[in-house]
Amino acid sequence: MHTAVLTGEDFHYLAHVRRLGPGDTIPASTPDGSRFAMTVRERGRDRLSVTLRPIGDGAAPPALPMTVAQAVVKPAAMDLIVRQATELGVRRIVPVLTERSMPASHAHPRLPRWQRIGRSASQQSGRGPLPAIEAPRSLADVLQATPGTAGKLVFQPPPRGDADIDLPDALDPAHPVWLLLGPEGGFAGPELDHIAGAGFRRCALGATVLRAETAVVAAVMAVRLLWHRAAPQPQPDLGEAMR
Repeated sequence: MHTAVLTGEDFHYLAHVRRLGPGDTIPASTPDGSRFAMTVRERGRDRLSVTLRPIGDGAAPPALPMTVAQAVVKPAAMDLIVRQATELGVRRIVPVLTERSMPASHAHPRLPRWQRIGRSASQQSGRGPLPAIEAPRSLADVLQATPGTAGKLVFQPPPRGDADIDLPDALDPAHPVWLLLGPEGGFAGPELDHIAGAGFRRCALGATVLRAETAVVAAVMAVRLLWHRAAPQPQPDLGEAMR
C-alpha cells in the first residue's frame, strides 16, 4: 500500500468536483496505466492525503488501437469530445482543422486544456495509459499521416432522412482504426473528395443529424461492437460436455 498527498488541480477536482472526503474510495490510475483503489485519509484546506492499494495485478486494460480525428468544434463541445473519447479508451485524439471547423488561431491555444481534460478523464475512468492528444493539424496532414494498413472510416451527417445506419460489415481487430469526424454541418464537398481519395470509407450513424459530441460516442461504440464481433470466440469443449 502506498500513500500520497494531492494538491492543485487534483485536489480541486477530487475535493470540489467529486466532493470526496475522509473514508471515500474511488478507482484511480497513474499515467503509466497502473490501477489503484484510492482512499481519502484526510482532507485539508488545499490538499488530500490518500492511500493507494493496487487493484488486481495493477495493470489497466490497454488502450484501444483507435484514433479519433475530430474536426475542431466550439470549445465546450470539443472539451466534452476529448473527455468522452478518453473515457471510452481510444489511443489517440487528433484535432483537425477543416473548412468549417474553428480556426487554427482558436484551436492551438486550447491544446494544454485538452491534455488536462484527458488526464482528468483517464484518472476518473481508470483506463490505461493516457491518450496521445496531439496539436491541431490540417485535414491534408491528417490524411497523409493515416497508416496505409489502418481501417479508415469517415462519419458524415447525411441529408435529413436520407440514410440509415451504414457501417462496415466487419473490421479486423489486428489493425488500428482511424475515425474521422467532421464539424457541425459536416465536411465540405471538396474535402469529402480528398477524404475518399485517401481510402476512407464513408459511414452513417442513422438518419438523424447528431451533434459532434454525440457522434463521437456513437462512432467509437459502433467500432468497438464490430471488433467484438470479429474477435475469436471461445469454443465449447464438446468432449467435456458429452461426459
